[in-house]
Amino acid sequence: MTFSLAALLWNPSTYLQLAAHYLKVFPALNLLVLFILIIRGVLLFPRAPLAGLVDGARRLRFKHFGMMALIIGFLSAFTTFKLSIPSVAPFFADPYIAAFDLWLHGDDPWKYARMLPAGTSIIMDFIYSKLWFGVALCSLIHAALLRPAPEFKRLIMATLLTYIVLGVILATAFSSVGPIFYDRFYAEPRFAEFTAMLAADPYATQQKFYMEYLYSAATTNTALIGSGISAMPSIHVGVAVTVAWYMTSQGRLSMIAGWTFAGTILFGSVYTGWHYAADGYLSAIAATLFWWIASRRYTLGLMLWRRGPKQIGDGVKIDAAIHRGRTA
Repeated sequence: MTFSLAALLWNPSTYLQLAAHYLKVFPALNLLVLFILIIRGVLLFPRAPLAGLVDGARRLRFKHFGMMALIIGFLSAFTTFKLSIPSVAPFFADPYIAAFDLWLHGDDPWKYARMLPAGTSIIMDFIYSKLWFGVALCSLIHAALLRPAPEFKRLIMATLLTYIVLGVILATAFSSVGPIFYDRFYAEPRFAEFTAMLAADPYATQQKFYMEYLYSAATTNTALIGSGISAMPSIHVGVAVTVAWYMTSQGRLSMIAGWTFAGTILFGSVYTGWHYAADGYLSAIAATLFWWIASRRYTLGLMLWRRGPKQIGDGVKIDAAIHRGRTA
């Protein structure tokens, strides 16, 4: 709430425009929640999935609407601050980050990533621009529905730290545009080869659409959903690593899936040119630190599944009862 209020006071017109835009996606978010409740009902109550759906809705109750309101308010605030970065700190850091990437890897990292077949762009577009948000939101809903309150609060705290510290504070300190926009904002055609490759890629239609969408919003100072250009550090990678840590706390298989997802997002951030590799490295380290801080705050271990139910608390006992088909 404090973050949203600060954004409202910082730029009232932009915040209110964005809030109106984000409210339009509220029905879609509700459909996603309903889908998750249906899946949960089928998996946990195979003999009575409708009863499982009702049970999930009962557990979520008003928490759902509160969480959605917080998400809309928070995203409006985050985008408001992100749009203001160039006015506070004009883009300057790209030459230094690009030089560091070159020194660290021996060549521009995107060249290594682009060794894969051109059709990879379709997969990366889907994972990076669509699946990423779905997985992040599903993790929050899963924690709200199925996990004890401390675990949900830990995930919220780590996510907020990732957005605020990485997406606002450090993004302003390292104001940058990334390889994909480098040649448009700097006189030097440093990434002309990447730009030409992207333009010739017939499979990167969605990425090129989003590129023009963001560039137009930035140059016309228009407040749109997801607008704002910022490269260092990467929010995509930071959130993906936070999700990976959350999935690590749930079990071995989910841990593997979580870190596979995070690694794919890191790779995708370089492949698409949205970010330098260093952007992702910094985000991964910072997100891990935030997860550790949140874990200490709520006295939770990094891998809860390695401990018995008595050590975890009554919340997990309730979950176990649900899995056995009983009403908690």
